Amino acid sequence: TRSTWGCVASTEQFNTGQGPWARDTASKERRDLILHYMAEMVTSAFLVFTGVSAAVVGRAGLPGGVSLLHVSFAFGFVVFVIVSISPAQLNPAATWSLFVAGRIPASFLSYMIFQFAGGVIGAAGAKLLTHNLPSDVYPGAVTLASNVVNESFTVAQGLLVEVVFTAALCAVVLRVTGKSGPRDLVALFLGIAVVLCHLAAIPVTNCSVNPARSFGPSLLSNTWDDHWVFWLGPFAGATISGLIFRFLVDVD
Repeated sequence: TRSTWGCVASTEQFNTGQGPWARDTASKERRDLILHYMAEMVTSAFLVFTGVSAAVVGRAGLPGGVSLLHVSFAFGFVVFVIVSISPAQLNPAATWSLFVAGRIPASFLSYMIFQFAGGVIGAAGAKLLTHNLPSDVYPGAVTLASNVVNESFTVAQGLLVEVVFTAALCAVVLRVTGKSGPRDLVALFLGIAVVLCHLAAIPVTNCSVNPARSFGPSLLSNTWDDHWVFWLGPFAGATISGLIFRFLVDVD
């Protein structure tokens, strides 16, 4: 069998043939599917809640460089912790990239629904935490640190940043979860990759690289400026990485 990251699982495959085990196997598969759906929703909610809360609260009164490090490491450490204990993919762009690369079947794309739902739940939690903060001290509380293209950059530049850094992040995902990847270090490498993406992209777009992270805060704060950038950019970047691995890297 395969895990949700497309890695070969360590447990033996259940007998799915005829006989008394068939019903038990079908029941276990349904239960496992529900657990995976719940894992995607809960972990995505935790990611968005923690990251957005850090972005809203941590930016108040901190020098720009300190704020950038604070938010970047908040997102990175959350990813590190979640991936260390959960098979959840957390990111619709990552899920799409794994599919394009041929690592997971089309049925796994249903995970995206629960990733987006988790993003909304996490944003709702962040709004509950920060809704009464004074906007003059915590300007991010109004928009829940939604992803927008900074006024110093053009929309095209923002789109390019999201494409490039999502492609880079998905390339790390595909490399470390591959057959020859360092499976014991998956969480560490993904956490570092998320930190680096945020360090580079926050000044331009607040760094999305994850449509679920963008959608939840935008929905809860009604902030839709250039929102399409944070769907097209990540999914385009994920597609690029997926195609490269499918036709160039993973070729036997």
